[in-house]
Amino acid sequence: MEDTQPSWEHANALTPKSRWKPTPAATAVTDAVPHCLGDDAEWTRSDEARARRVARKAGCVIHKSRSRPMPYSSNKGGFMLLNGTTGFLIAGEYFDLSPDDVIRLCADLG
Repeated sequence: MEDTQPSWEHANALTPKSRWKPTPAATAVTDAVPHCLGDDAEWTRSDEARARRVARKAGCVIHKSRSRPMPYSSNKGGFMLLNGTTGFLIAGEYFDLSPDDVIRLCADLG
């Protein structure tokens, strides 16, 4: 009588050998930015990182919107600037700041 149990070689062949590696399309540096921030509102990951560094030096924190913006929603899909110590809102109540706006505001603060 034949052994009907699957062999371990077969089970290992079905599992991936390495972790998922992103494709070039998945690592594109530009993100789709919602229309509500303007037609030319496209920024790269380096712009976002620079805004985070400038905010940190000014004693602030920025939060990026994670939800999908809707045309009539109060969430505009951008950034919000908060005080790093207290967490109070400084600007961008509706996540309507771009990285350039964050850098400009942080320059005015400090």
